[in-house]
Formats: sequence, structure tokens, C-alpha cells
Amino acid sequence: MRVACSIELSQSEREILTKWSRGRCTQARLQQRAQMVLLAAGGLGNKQIAQRLAIDERTVGLWR
Repeated sequence: MRVACSIELSQSEREILTKWSRGRCTQARLQQRAQMVLLAAGGLGNKQIAQRLAIDERTVGLWR
């Protein structure tokens, strides 16, 4: 089994991704991608992220 690499975000990167993940004018797919990266940076695995966002695990792996 492969282990996903950890993600380290700077404060400015985290702020931008948080803004995108909550933005009302942000495209839905950009919101979802930002949420995936933030959850991965928070230590969640691909399977947990996929379950939380109700998406396919392969999609999480692609964007992680």
C-alpha cells in the first residue's frame, strides 16, 4: 500500500486556500480542490478526505 506524502502549507498558502474553499464566487471545482488540499495538510488520508467530501478516492489522490 502506498502512503500519501505529507503536505506542508505556509500561512499565506493556507489563507488563500481557505478563502477559495469558502468563497461564494469561487468555482465549485476550485472550492473542492482547495478543501482537499487543506484536509490533506491537516493530516487526513485520501480515504478520509474522499468520504468527508463525498468524492472518489482517486480524485483526492490526483489533487493531493
